[in-house]
Amino acid sequence: MWNFSVSAPFHGIVEFCSHYELPSLAAGLMVFADATDPSPPQQTDRSTVYFGPGVHLLPPQPSWGVDVGSRGIELRSHSTLYLADGAVLLGLVRARHARNVSIRGRGVLAASFLPGAAVPTAAEACMKCECGNNHAIDIEGSVGVTLEGVTVLHATSWNVRIDASRDVHVRGLKIIGWRCWNDGIDVVSSQDVLIENVFVRSDDDGVVVKGMDPHLETARVLVRNSIIWNQRFGNCMEVGFELNNARVRDIRFERISCLHETGAVMSIHNDGRAAVENLSYHNITAETVTGMARGCRGNGCLMLFDFSITEGAYCRPTAGCSDPSRRGTIRGVRLSHVRVSTNGVPFIFSQMHGNTSRYDVRDIAFENFTVDGYTAGSLADLNTTDNDFVSGIRFGAPMLSEPRVAVEEMLA
Repeated sequence: MWNFSVSAPFHGIVEFCSHYELPSLAAGLMVFADATDPSPPQQTDRSTVYFGPGVHLLPPQPSWGVDVGSRGIELRSHSTLYLADGAVLLGLVRARHARNVSIRGRGVLAASFLPGAAVPTAAEACMKCECGNNHAIDIEGSVGVTLEGVTVLHATSWNVRIDASRDVHVRGLKIIGWRCWNDGIDVVSSQDVLIENVFVRSDDDGVVVKGMDPHLETARVLVRNSIIWNQRFGNCMEVGFELNNARVRDIRFERISCLHETGAVMSIHNDGRAAVENLSYHNITAETVTGMARGCRGNGCLMLFDFSITEGAYCRPTAGCSDPSRRGTIRGVRLSHVRVSTNGVPFIFSQMHGNTSRYDVRDIAFENFTVDGYTAGSLADLNTTDNDFVSGIRFGAPMLSEPRVAVEEMLA
């Protein structure tokens, strides 16, 4: 018999017998204690699609062509989808070229099958990385979007996709992923995005920034006050791999906790042609999986950070990246007040790799970066591999400036 209490809203996990390495929903008790919604919409509001307590099935959408979970709803401009406390909604939610839409509430959105149900035959392949088309929440080409409070699970691809959109506010989402490609939140070719107070348990990258539209930059993204836990694959805070637009800039992660990290805590994988610039990681805490000793180097291994110009596997002509030899750059990255606990893992390292003198990694600043309480004063202290196309590394001095990512004012 055991008990505990919380005195304020709380998102976390109670672990039993150190089973947190397993990508299973049965490992650990996830506790999502939310405050009561202070301003729920009226059920009679004609602009609101309201789901009260109980199980609800969205209508079939065979024309969407998704692999698993052919139910869904598309939101129109100036509308709200509301999941009340106790509501469980089966299906996908998307918005296309909409304005002023929101998905809110304290209920559960189950993309492909209901919580507690047996995994459908069509979804079993997803556990082997053999499918992956449906996003539980899919926002594309939209302006003025709010995603707030709901619990999201059972997507067979990225859980939340925000693509070619702007003025987006994500707060208080709880995301549970269990299969490969199951990124938590992907911000793609979008601008002015604020993500805060989220809990992400993904089986691939946790929170990801990408650039896949050659005509749109990815800019002004702030992620803060959140818990991120990527399990078997991916990285905690990822920028990449698909960076096929011209610029990815003004990206800031602050007050982030990375649980039981098995990939990189902070990663920039520039696999396209983008100029990646002005990124900041501030007040980051991370811990590795206890007893995990992986004798490998490179992406997919346990790393503090990985900032690399990669080989073009994600460079596609359809994304304006027709010449894989034309690479991008990584310039102007600040890492301040980063604390990592290795839990005794003997093999932990970092890497920074440029491609050529033109496509390089440059101007990386460290301030108060500690591993097991020891403050690093050089790349050697962080067991970092680099190459001739990395320059401008600075340790110890206070940061000269921070990226201005004033999206909270823009979204107010």
